[in-house]
Parts: sequence; structure tokens; C-alpha cells
Amino acid sequence: GGIEMDFPEPLYDLNSNLNIPTTGCLKLSGAQALALVRSRHLQYDPPGDNSPPAYWPSDPESDLARITRDHVFVRVLYSTAVSEGLSDPIKLNSFIGAVIDQITIDPALKNQLIGLGSAWKGLNPDTIPETTLPVTTIPTAYRFGGADMGDVDFPVQPNDNQTIAAWDSGALPAPVAPTAVNVLNAVGTAQLAATTSQALVAAGLPAGTTGDTTERGAPLETFVDYPPGGLAQAVAVMQKLSGAVMLNPDAQIAPGTITVEAGTTFSVVHPATATPPTTVGTSSTTVAAGPSSTTTAPPTYGHQAPSASADNLTAYDPRPCLPGMAAKAP
Repeated sequence: GGIEMDFPEPLYDLNSNLNIPTTGCLKLSGAQALALVRSRHLQYDPPGDNSPPAYWPSDPESDLARITRDHVFVRVLYSTAVSEGLSDPIKLNSFIGAVIDQITIDPALKNQLIGLGSAWKGLNPDTIPETTLPVTTIPTAYRFGGADMGDVDFPVQPNDNQTIAAWDSGALPAPVAPTAVNVLNAVGTAQLAATTSQALVAAGLPAGTTGDTTERGAPLETFVDYPPGGLAQAVAVMQKLSGAVMLNPDAQIAPGTITVEAGTTFSVVHPATATPPTTVGTSSTTVAAGPSSTTTAPPTYGHQAPSASADNLTAYDPRPCLPGMAAKAP
């Protein structure tokens, strides 16, 4: 029967066939709802902008912003389902029977839907935690490996792992010390591999070799490369790094060792001592052998504040219609 959502601004996405030309509380058809939840290339019409939709500004966070919108949509969908009486097992069974052949579903889950619906019928969707990974955005026309990648987001550690741990404290294994940590300079900054290695040793990790590797992008994430079965060792190294840092499985890495490909905008951190922290590097690359990440904000590209892990709707994101709003067709 449709889903009602409040649109502060007109929205458009050529790729998902989304076209919402009006504002206010709108009753979306199934096709319009699907276009909204699929939208990864959202464009919005800011106040005072009279240009055609193709020239509207784009949402910079793509799929992460889509997740935030989908969280809101699912809350509205759930509330609508409850209002239609789907907490009644008979109506729930009828509803599932009507849609089960229209969607792709894991075979093992198909026989559990009635039980899940009954178990969750008292759920309050407004109390469910809704989070996305904190990121920073990198300007348009980002190039990696010689190719134009368009708009990209960078991870932010330790914020990302803290967000994951809030959902599942066992998502990553307990850290295990590697036998050696090798460091490669991936951005061409003078002495970057040596200074990073020294900082990691000062942070309590075993020294390895240092050298250079191919410069693939600028700015560039710092990669913690680990061999098969070496995730626990990679976690031990990642815990000593903050900023744009990623785990990266690599079958070429020797067992027991870890390789750090030092990129831009990262820090090596360890417990604070009486010695003032020292930093070396360029304006976009900082290696800090100083305070722990619990007292120092992670470095980010352009000194951006990382996005929040909690959902934060933009001025143009749709939201639930307020009580008393009259829904209209888009």
C-alpha cells in the first residue's frame, strides 16, 4: 500500500531511477521505494537552485549515505507493517506468502521467517542502534594505480574498529605479536620507511626490513599486509596505527611477519612517556612516535573531522513523516 516519507528537498538518481521532484510527506509506490533504497548516486536540489536534476550537487558519501537513508526507510517500513496489523501471526503469514516468491532469500532462512516475525513483533525500531563506519572523503578525480577512481572515502582508525567492536567484540581476533614488521615507503616521502619502522619499534613491535614500493596513489591509505593465517598478527600492528589504515591479505607475505605499506595521513602511537612526541614527514604524511590514540585524534586528509558512527541525516535526506502530515503523491 505504499510507504510514507518526508522529503525536505527534491532528489534524483539516474542510476536507480529515483525522481522525487516535490517536497513534503510523500506516499511512495513500490517502484519509488526501491529506487530510493538502491540510490548510491543521489543528487539533491538545494534551496534556490533552479538547474536541471543532472546538474544538482551529488551526495559525497555514496553507499555509506545510502545505508543511513535505508536505516530510516526500514524503521518506516517496520512501523507501517505494524500499523497494518502484521504483528498478527495470521496476517504475517499471509504477507510472507505474498512476497516470498518475489525476492531472493537464503534457503535456510525461508523456514524461519514466521518465527523471526513472531519473535520481533514487540520490537521498537526507534531503539535499534544504527551505525556506519566513520570515514573521511577524498576530493573528486582521485587516482589509484594510474586509474581515475572518482570520489572515494578513506577509513579512520581506531574509530572504525571501535564501531565494529560495539556490535561484535569478537569480530577481530585477539592480537598476537608478529616475528617481524617490515615497512615499505609507498608514497616517496624521504626516509618514511625508516622513521615508521623506528616508531613501530618504539611502540613495542619487532623490527624488520625497510624499503620502497610502487607509489599507487596520493593521498594513499596505509596498508597492513598479512599472510594467510596472519590476521591476529596484523591486528597487533594495526592497533599501533591511527588514521587511514587498512588490513590487506597478501599471500606473498612470509608467515609470522607483517608488512606495513606506509601511505599518507597516519600515525604510529604508543603509550605516552615523559619525552615529548616527535613528528617527521610532509604536510600530508605524519609519523608520530608519541601519545597513544586514546589521547590524540587520528590524523585525517585535510584535517577533516571523521564522520560520526551514529547516523546523521543531512538536510536533504528523507525522514519519517511527522504525525498529522498529509501524504501526497510525488
